[in-house]
Amino acid sequence: MPDYGDDVKELFRSSVEYDQHTGVFIWKHRQDCNATWNSRFAGKKAGVKSTSRYVTIRLNYKIYYLHRVAWMLVTGDWPRCEIDHINGDKSDNRFCNLREATRAQNARNKGVTAASKTGVSGVCFRKAKGKWDANITVMNKQVHLGRFDTMESAVNARKEAELHYYGRFSRQCK
Repeated sequence: MPDYGDDVKELFRSSVEYDQHTGVFIWKHRQDCNATWNSRFAGKKAGVKSTSRYVTIRLNYKIYYLHRVAWMLVTGDWPRCEIDHINGDKSDNRFCNLREATRAQNARNKGVTAASKTGVSGVCFRKAKGKWDANITVMNKQVHLGRFDTMESAVNARKEAELHYYGRFSRQCK
């Protein structure tokens, strides 16, 4: 993860105002800019939602993720690893919704893929057996949690396993 240094920290501190309770960034009036920039941007909301659903900002021709900027503005340091959005909403940059996480931890509370036929991660129906399977991935290995008569039983097994293996990074801890 890049650490942009003190000069970039200072540039953000002088360019944007961050409300850690709402997650909103506002452009500041800047002395180093011309009147056109200040009348066009100053006092207005900063950042745009990118195609990845993260909110980004362009400053000095470089794009930054605002959740990483929020972390730096509150803690004083750039994050050492990834920043996880606890509630899963990539555009919710309230500081209480952000936490440092490894790549594996960050992936644990991701949503269900579009390919899921059940709408629940790690639960699928096996036609050949006429049963519901529950699985979970732990340290890049798939763990079979069992075969169940009902989808509800398989979902409950998956939820218990998420709490056990993923702890505070499980979807149940949002």
